[in-house]
Amino acid sequence: MEMRCCIRRFAWQAAYWEKTLRSAHQLRPVVPLARRYYTSQDNASGVFGVFRILAPTAILGYGFPKASFDAALDQARFDLIAVDAGSIDPGPYYLASRSSFTSLEHVLRDLQIIVEGMGKQIRAGHPCKLVVGSAGGCGTNNQVLILANALRQMMVHHLPEPTLATITSEILDLGILEGRSLTPLGPMPNVSKETLAASNSVVVAQMGLEPIMSALPHSDIVLCGRAYDPALFAAEPVRRGFPAAIALHAAKILECGAIATTPGSGSDCLAAELYPDGAARFWAPNEKRRATPMSISAHTLYEKSHPHCFGLPGGVLKTKQSTFTAISPSVVEVLGTELARVAPAVKLEGARMLGPQSVKLELGSHQESSQDGFVYGINGVEDRPLGDGEEELGIVIIVSGGSMDRNKSHLALLRASLLHWGFEGRTATAGNLAFPFSPSDLQCEDGFLTVCGTRDPAFISQWPAIQQNVQDYVSTLSSSEGLTIRFISAGLQGLPRLAVMKVSDGFKGNNTSSWRCETMAAEYTLQHLVDLDDELFRHLFTIKLWRAEAEEVEQIQPTLMSWGDGPVVSLEEAYKDWTRSCTSSSSSCGQKLGKLARVVRSKNAGINEITFDIIFGDNDGYLLAKQSPSLDIDKVGPMLGRNVLGVYCDDASRALKITCERDILAGSPGDKDVYGAQQHRQSTFTAISPSVVEVLGTELARVAPAVKLEGARMLGPQSVKLELGSHQESSQDGFVYGINGVEDRPLGDGEEELGIVIIVSGGSMDRNKSHLALLRASLLHWGFEGRTATAGNLAFPFSPSDLQCEDGFLTVCGTRDPAFISQWPAIQQNVQDYVSTLSSSEGLTIRFISAGLQGLPRLAVMKVSDSFKGNNTSSWRCETMAAEYTLQHLVDLDDELFRHLFTIKLWRAEAEEVEQIQPTLMSWGDGPVVSLEEAYKDWTRSCTSSSSSCGQKLGKLARVVRSKNAGINEITFDIIFGDNDGYLLAKQSPSLDIDKVGPMLGRNVLGVYCDDASRALKITCERDILAGSPGDKDVYGAQQHRKLLDLVL
Repeated sequence: MEMRCCIRRFAWQAAYWEKTLRSAHQLRPVVPLARRYYTSQDNASGVFGVFRILAPTAILGYGFPKASFDAALDQARFDLIAVDAGSIDPGPYYLASRSSFTSLEHVLRDLQIIVEGMGKQIRAGHPCKLVVGSAGGCGTNNQVLILANALRQMMVHHLPEPTLATITSEILDLGILEGRSLTPLGPMPNVSKETLAASNSVVVAQMGLEPIMSALPHSDIVLCGRAYDPALFAAEPVRRGFPAAIALHAAKILECGAIATTPGSGSDCLAAELYPDGAARFWAPNEKRRATPMSISAHTLYEKSHPHCFGLPGGVLKTKQSTFTAISPSVVEVLGTELARVAPAVKLEGARMLGPQSVKLELGSHQESSQDGFVYGINGVEDRPLGDGEEELGIVIIVSGGSMDRNKSHLALLRASLLHWGFEGRTATAGNLAFPFSPSDLQCEDGFLTVCGTRDPAFISQWPAIQQNVQDYVSTLSSSEGLTIRFISAGLQGLPRLAVMKVSDGFKGNNTSSWRCETMAAEYTLQHLVDLDDELFRHLFTIKLWRAEAEEVEQIQPTLMSWGDGPVVSLEEAYKDWTRSCTSSSSSCGQKLGKLARVVRSKNAGINEITFDIIFGDNDGYLLAKQSPSLDIDKVGPMLGRNVLGVYCDDASRALKITCERDILAGSPGDKDVYGAQQHRQSTFTAISPSVVEVLGTELARVAPAVKLEGARMLGPQSVKLELGSHQESSQDGFVYGINGVEDRPLGDGEEELGIVIIVSGGSMDRNKSHLALLRASLLHWGFEGRTATAGNLAFPFSPSDLQCEDGFLTVCGTRDPAFISQWPAIQQNVQDYVSTLSSSEGLTIRFISAGLQGLPRLAVMKVSDSFKGNNTSSWRCETMAAEYTLQHLVDLDDELFRHLFTIKLWRAEAEEVEQIQPTLMSWGDGPVVSLEEAYKDWTRSCTSSSSSCGQKLGKLARVVRSKNAGINEITFDIIFGDNDGYLLAKQSPSLDIDKVGPMLGRNVLGVYCDDASRALKITCERDILAGSPGDKDVYGAQQHRKLLDLVL
């Protein structure tokens, strides 16, 4: 694995990263998985046997087939079931408002299945732990309490000796940070305790392994506040003595469930086995999905700034030497991962509300977008003009007819399913659509809607089928009976364009061609690291134990323990591989990247970076791209129109990665693609100068403990107007799907932008909102043919994504993914069918409104502050609350801070009081704690480009090209290849040099990296707007990859 970056930036990057990172049961009868028997001579640590982990779904509440979960328990006995319940992907609104972006109804549905299955295993004589992280999405204390109360009721019925430990990590007293230095993670302003307190931010500390390891000896179920996703999966095996490097690598793959399979889905299960010799094996319990070396290696790159240097609390995971081997058609083994330990620190995340925001969506013949908006069909997904033959599909999905909660819940399922729906020809596997809002779902006059868009030609060509398939799938999760669900398409030829703009007047939508939506704007205020010591560790994390027979809750002291092998090293040593670069050849091969790559995707890498992954199916295409001068960093930047932080190559996955700064923090006001999942299209135009997988070879460098603090604050109420119409331009306070709904980049020739509004009405407020959330979540990650942006199908411009409108809740989103757009009707139907299996739609009205495509009206989304009222047919007024992140920082952990940060509470069924457990900042992992320099010593290794381009487009060579937030202030682009040829082409291409990628993406690129194991490249960029903050068009950063697809290598 190598990395490509601009050497002149190395000195800055080294200082930057030093600061920021301080700062024997067969699974299937036909798949023999048995490894050799271990003796004490084989394993000096005394760890024996196999440790099995089951990940039911990517996000609790996204749903998963119960048949898959039951099949997993039939295939194997699991030692751990772990599931993430949250993310910063949907933008700052949810943290700033202390609210969940998933429906409680669907969260409890998922938990019920999990707890029942866990109880069956325990009663059968096989102990099993359950760890749930980032409760309620944002991980605030109130969300931990809500889930704890629900879990206590379930446990009494299904577990023989119910015990629950809770760990809280919300910082209510900022005084604990007195005298401590907060180091920005990426392009974030410096903050002090005083300025943070004055911002009214909600702040959480992102716990690593230690608080969870402190709680696990005391309880079979651990419910966490804000947590580092892989920590949920790695804490127990590391505590039991399994190698920390492979445990964390496996955790990184498991955290998103079956997204790491083929076809990928965030709403299905993935299983893994860990072995004492440092190997991991992966398989999908659902026989319709397969783990492959490409799918597993590609997900190793996902949402990360660098392809093989992953900073984490207390260490740097190094996958440069990792190998991915198919040991059967459905099992993959991973070996060779390493870990560099660094001094402990914690990330702090903060966000605040900015105030109410009114958005107008309007279908029409819009020719340009207004200053306050954008138009699907012109610039809804990105600002780049549409290229020759390129189209932009704007989609509005409206759910009405139910209660507010039911409308919103069903819309959320449709949205989430559509975002990640698989379809033929899908290359942007990070997400099919760009959602411009955080929250993604907006309330309109008669329900809830979501608006989104894509320029993906494969999506656009299959859009009718995708739409139907998504609706069918969602119907298996949530009944749509009584709901009115409308999918409105816009932006394509023959369709009206969809203008999205801010409104402040008395506009009222007609709910046919215009909508007024109300929401709340928010922004990130904190994304910083603080060094951890024992004192801060105890202050940050509180552990409470609830025992069935106990009358009181027991508090447990958290321990800032050591873990991992090897010494603690400096950041320079830990990231020493960071600057290795691809070598480009002297000329281009003339092929478009979009033709060579199997995956071309963009995705946020945090809130202020976006990363583009270009993954090739064969070595020929990879080598063409790797050697192409078109991917030199000085060329990629102008091509993408971004500040490129790095262009990297990964031979193992045959992938290139371009990492750029985000122009807007993910989900902040003005962001067109909250997830960053639909920003890859430009790269596709660039000319290139088995189902169970085992992972081996991952290493872990242990570093001194630190914790990430996350903060957000509410900015205030926000009214949003959605209006269908023939918008020709977007307003200053909005955008138009069909023009600039997904991104500001003008649509290219032949490129379309689809704006989508999903409205759920007819039920109670909670039911509307809950059903909309299922629709949105399902649509976001729905798999479809030709999907390459696997980080997310749509760009959601609002945080929260779901907005209250006159008669329910709606979410608005968009994409420029042609594969998504082409299959949109089928995807829509499939998502609705799937959501119907999770949530009944009886009594709900669910509407999907598409805009922006030819022949459809455009959808304008804009703020409004006047008395405008939508007509719920073509216009909607939505009300929401704006928020912003205020904190995204690390703080060094010590025992005192550890105990203050994390609170573990243990509940027992017959006890009247909750038991509080002291969290322990324990040591875990093999090897000594090393400095950050040592842990990140591989960070600076760069791909080496050749002097010429191969002339092929990245979008043609790569199998996956996706963008995704990497935190709230970075977006990362993963480019994954199906074969080594395509990977090497991209890896060596001068087009992916860091000084070229930034201008090409129009972003500040932090790094361009190569990962040979997954045959992938990763481009990590700063986010222009913090994810989900006002102005962000793509809260998840999942639709920012489109520009990469046409990059000529």
